[in-house]
Formats: sequence, C-alpha cells, structure tokens
Amino acid sequence: YYTAANDPELRLPDDATLNTEHVLNYSAANDLNRALAGKHGAWLVEWQDEVVDPNGFVPLLLSTRGAEEKLDAAFWQIKLRHWTLPEKFTPFAAKPEIANPREVNLAPKNGEKKFKLLGWSANNPTSADQGATFTLYWNTLDTVNDDYNVALRIVDAQGNFWGKLDRRPSGYNYPTTRWKRGENLFGEYTVPLLPGASAGEYFATVTLFTASDQTGLDVLAPNGAPIGKNVKVGPIHVLPAEKQPSLVDLKIQHSLSTALAPFTLLGYAVGREKASTGETIPVTLFWRADDKPNADYSFQILFGDKSSAALPLANANFPTSQWRAGEMVRAQYNVQIPPAASAGDMALKIKLSDGRIADLLQPFAIEKTDRVFIEPPAQFKQEANFNNYLALVDYDLSATQIKASDTLTVTLNWKALGKMDNPYTIFVHIIYKVSKVIAKKDAQQLNGTRATPTWVEGEYLLDSFALALKPDTAPGDYQIEIGWYNASDPTFARLQVIDANGNGAGDHVILNQKITVISSQ
Repeated sequence: YYTAANDPELRLPDDATLNTEHVLNYSAANDLNRALAGKHGAWLVEWQDEVVDPNGFVPLLLSTRGAEEKLDAAFWQIKLRHWTLPEKFTPFAAKPEIANPREVNLAPKNGEKKFKLLGWSANNPTSADQGATFTLYWNTLDTVNDDYNVALRIVDAQGNFWGKLDRRPSGYNYPTTRWKRGENLFGEYTVPLLPGASAGEYFATVTLFTASDQTGLDVLAPNGAPIGKNVKVGPIHVLPAEKQPSLVDLKIQHSLSTALAPFTLLGYAVGREKASTGETIPVTLFWRADDKPNADYSFQILFGDKSSAALPLANANFPTSQWRAGEMVRAQYNVQIPPAASAGDMALKIKLSDGRIADLLQPFAIEKTDRVFIEPPAQFKQEANFNNYLALVDYDLSATQIKASDTLTVTLNWKALGKMDNPYTIFVHIIYKVSKVIAKKDAQQLNGTRATPTWVEGEYLLDSFALALKPDTAPGDYQIEIGWYNASDPTFARLQVIDANGNGAGDHVILNQKITVISSQ
C-alpha cells in the first residue's frame, strides 16, 4: 500500500521461523549497508520485533544516519515506521558510536568484573515535562546468572535530586541473563523529572543492582579498587517544558501567593528547621512568571542581618530572561548559612536582586558553632582528593629532622567536599622504603569529637597526630603515608584518591616532605 511493488525487501533476521536465540545485534549494520546504499529512505515494518530485535538495534542504526518521520499509521500487532536518509550515504557502523567514551568496570564485592560501561551519548534533547534522555553503552565481561537492573538518578550540578528510573539496562525482553560474553549493547532512557523541573543541564548517576543486592555493583578504579557504587554521566541538556504543571502536581509544602512582578512566589519548602552557621540547607522555591521577564533575576536568602550568596531563580542554563509568560518552575537550592550569621531564632526572607523582599513563614533557628571556613596557613602545600568526600589541603610538621626515640607531630589540614554518611578513620604512618611502617596512628577526627558525618561542605579542620619513634629506629630518610578507611566495613575499605580527571589514583597519599632520622646518641 505504501511502497512501490518493485521496492526491495530486507528481512532481519532472514529466518523462516522466529528464533529467540537468533536476535539482532550491531552486525545488522552490514545488512543495512548492502540494502540501503544509494537509497533515500527506508520503511521499517516491525512485527515480533520484541523477539528478534529486543534491544532495538535496527531503529538505533537507522537513527544514526537518517531522520524518522512521524506517521499516523496504526495496524494490529504491526508497527510501521519510516526514515529519510541523506543523499550522501555514510555506511552504518557495526560497533557502538559513542559520543562520550568512558570505560568503567563494575563488579560485585568479590572483585570479579562483570560489566563494563563503555560511555554515553546525549540523544536529541526532550522537554522537561518528558524527561532527561540519553543512551548508555554496555559490554558484558562474563556470563551473568542474575537479572541486573540499572538505577538511574537525575541530579543537577549541586547534587539535587530531580528524577529516577529503574529498569533493565538494555531491552526489557533481553535481561542480563541472556547477554553473551563480550557482547556490546546499549540502552536508551528517558527519565521522568519532577513536575516543574526547568530547562538546563542535568547529570545521571548509574548503578547496576539486583533484587537480592540493591546496594549495587562496585565501580572499580583502574587499579581494581572500589571507588563507589555509581558512575556519573552528563551534562544532559533538557528543553523547556511544553506543558506547564498544575499547582496540584507541584505538591507545594508551604503555599504562598506573593506577587513579585513579573513573578509570583507560589510556595516553598525548607528541608531543616535549624542548623549551624556554615552548614548547607536544602531549599525549594516555586515560581511562576506572570509576564515574560526582561532581565535575569537572582535572589538571596536573608538569615537575620546576613544574606546567603546570590542564586539564580532556576539555574545558570535557564536564566529568567528565557522564561515565557506562564512558566512555572520548581527550583532546588543548597543554601549555605553565612558563617558570620548570628545565632538565634528568625524568620527567613527572600530578597530579589532588585531589592524586593518576601517572607517565608517557616521559623528557623541558627545554632552557635565554631566551624572554620577560611583556610588556615600551613608549612607545606599538598592537595589530594579522597572520593570527593574530603581533601587534604596542606600540613605542618613539628620537625623535618628528628632523633630516634623522639616524637614527630603531623598536623593535617582537611577541607570537606561533600556530605559523608560514614564515620571514616584516618591513618598516619611513618614508613621506610614505601612498605615498612615504623610508627603509626589511627583515629577519628579530633579524637572522635568531629566524626566525618558532622563535617559541613566547605569547612576546614585541623588535626594533629603524635607519632613516637622507637629508640632503635635506624638513621635515614623516611616518608609519611596518610589515608582513610571505613572501620565499620568488614573489609576496612579505604577511600580512593581521585585525580584531576576523576580517575582513581590509589588508596593513600605520600606526603612530599621527607623526614630525616638521626642517631639519638
């Protein structure tokens, strides 16, 4: 009906009967290259495709070279689709074409590598009311007996949660128990976002898990050490919503209707009722543009007589000058309480960049604290990032030349990089020729009074460790080794050092400054 009688036909796969063991893969590109060379279009009739092409290789390949046209065609148990192809034919690739290659091994706790994430590609962006769309590329390193699922969590650059999706990593009818060793696969995903999510750039965290172990596989550093449970990919661009949410969909915790033309502040949510200076609190504001804004507005939160840093109403990629009349935006922020703010009870206020102020009705209390947010001076500068949780900034040594039987004091200056749920323990070793430990100290920060879960992003903490040398310590040059581990983990898993490219670089740091031990006589 739709095509000329003499148009060629290609059956994929060319089987007389359906065979669940004979499914399409990237090698379908070779058949498409032979059939479509010199052609300007292709009709795809999908029948029993969930059996013979459960992962959707044919639509994927056609979309890499052509543009799919929307058809108003519906048939019982048959799908009809059409692609136009460019005049200059570029052969289809019989392997993944990955816009952002990034090989990451994933393994269970026994360390046996099971999967490899090959990288990701950003698909044609979709609107915020549809979700965040992207493709992940997978390779299986071994046969798999478990039905793994992928947990996708959409976050923004500040780590705020925006959406989730749990599903099989490739086609639903092609669980990991069917994957063949060395097979290259892909998954195309559209993760729904919270109602009111704005346009902008988002990121996806990727975790492979099973029903019996929902904590997920370990992500391995190049040296094989575990460095977490998820891989972060992005940025993923999202377009403005085509359809605005209703007030009911937004589920506003505290409703307002404060006019701040051209906006109305519809409501808010504050994640905490009290916190100390320097801490970060989660705040959600709900905005509506009653008219199209003609400027880029920002705002601050007033904590008594001190104000937070200025923040955009949505995000840096979707300034208010790009909002349309009627735009409704849910905006999430991590707002740091100014370190100089006074302790006490107060009502929070919103201050727009043009000076207008709106009251938030929820009471809030600032607690007194002695946190430090200005880097203190030190003798030796050396930086090291541990799992993006905390960073060594610099350090002091009581001496660089000491006698055997003396005590060396090592003072380390740390900066908190993010929230930590576990109370990590630090180790400080004096070592000889890398491997032999001659003095050591293991402890939680400040003798356990400032365990790592209490750290606040951006604060600095100084801690000193006294390491006594034995009288028979041989003269010579020694080094200082430091690192962190989780004492509550049966394996005493260490935090990994992350280099500038985000890759694992070992599980300890050697301080640059050596120590010389001289004879005590």
